[in-house]
Amino acid sequence: MHAAKQSAGKTVKVYITNEMREKIKIVITNSVDAPVDTTRLCKKGVSSKEGHSGFGLYEVRSIVDQLTKEGLYIEFSITCTDRVFTAELLI
Repeated sequence: MHAAKQSAGKTVKVYITNEMREKIKIVITNSVDAPVDTTRLCKKGVSSKEGHSGFGLYEVRSIVDQLTKEGLYIEFSITCTDRVFTAELLI
């Protein structure tokens, strides 16, 4: 939300769909002014925004990892193209 608010596009979109009647897919996209290095964002304390804790995506990744260890099939990915940041969760 913070990056979208500061971007020229000021766009946030949330999609929730039913995949093959068995899974829920949640996709959140938001506009950004510059590409974000997604390779580091799920690490504890890492944030692309100054003054932020960096716990949001780290916590999501931790929960996904724990549920996967418990036998649930969950996919989580983040990507960033030219002006769009995307977080996708398949449960």
